Amino acid sequence: MILSFTDLHLGLKDNSKLEDNGLYTSEVEGYKSLDYIFNFCNNPENNVELIIFKGDWFHHTTPASIHYTKTINFFTRINNLNIPFYLIPGNHESTIFSNCLSMIHELKLSNIHLYDSLESINHVVYKDYNIYFVPYVYSESMKDRDVNVEQSFVDVINNIETDNNIIVSHIQEISAKIGAESLMIAKGVELIDVENISSKVKLILLGHMHKQQMYTKKNIPVVYAGSTYYQNKSDVNQEKGFITVDDNLNVTLHSIPTLRRYHKVIVNQETQNNIENILYSRKFKQYDVVYFDVVDLSKDLVLEETIRKACSSRNIIIGDLVYIKSNEVELNYSLGIIEEETPYETFKKWVDNATTEEHEASFITEVITSGNNYLDLFYKVN
Repeated sequence: MILSFTDLHLGLKDNSKLEDNGLYTSEVEGYKSLDYIFNFCNNPENNVELIIFKGDWFHHTTPASIHYTKTINFFTRINNLNIPFYLIPGNHESTIFSNCLSMIHELKLSNIHLYDSLESINHVVYKDYNIYFVPYVYSESMKDRDVNVEQSFVDVINNIETDNNIIVSHIQEISAKIGAESLMIAKGVELIDVENISSKVKLILLGHMHKQQMYTKKNIPVVYAGSTYYQNKSDVNQEKGFITVDDNLNVTLHSIPTLRRYHKVIVNQETQNNIENILYSRKFKQYDVVYFDVVDLSKDLVLEETIRKACSSRNIIIGDLVYIKSNEVELNYSLGIIEEETPYETFKKWVDNATTEEHEASFITEVITSGNNYLDLFYKVN
């Protein structure tokens, strides 16, 4: 069985407190997910025979030394399980010159393999399947920095001559739902439409999109394991973890139960005086993150202080507290993204709302301008 995970983003500090061990809460969550994955692989009953990581191990191209140290320790531990482990870099750890996972080559661990070049075909055989790895590698032009991985993805698939193939990459297929990645648009990669690719592919395993999802294009299952832990508001009510693939290419999505979760609380005229009761009844756990949407109420410092005290007494972290109107178009992408919509569908809804309701011209212009910039980053709209 294959175990695959992606988008750790070690070093992310959002929605966190500095803990006694010197790490922020979200950094601890990343290592909790690694511990869970290690224990899952170490359990013979799970029959894990191959491990694949699909990019964005680190959140920054220059990780802090503590993350390098903990990463090396993890690789050393999992190497001792004698399970082949294949990794590719994602856009978050790559630069024009190299990537911050390149140190793996120097570790010389027999079971840990990093594919970080597009100059040759990255290919391994697993049972009856050929697995092709397409790492994220920047082009020399920052203007078209994604063109290398896009073209390599297409070339690898179109030039396959064997049967029973699995493709692994860090890229957005055009039908993928955005999820938490909506806050990382500035580092977005190019989109691929599987419908336009001829292939003998049986399965596509992708990283980059943080929403755990699986759908079929051209009779090919496209699978995103999603980020391993919760990272922003779009992760509310999502599951986080990894996937497994059996010998018949049946995919199972796994959640990691040890993680803190993200929640949303609506505060309005009816609930504003019951914050304590709401937090108590929802039974939030320590370090859970709660986002408060204050709907149809004016800014109220007394209310805000009540919310902060209630959260502090339970060691709950406030993700954010925003004032919104129930009929207002959301320009904040982390709030306005609809999980089951593509970027184009979301933008169209914004524009339709702005132009049919009675809004000032400046507001309509802002919606259309922001929306076009948003789409341009995903679809390269001219």
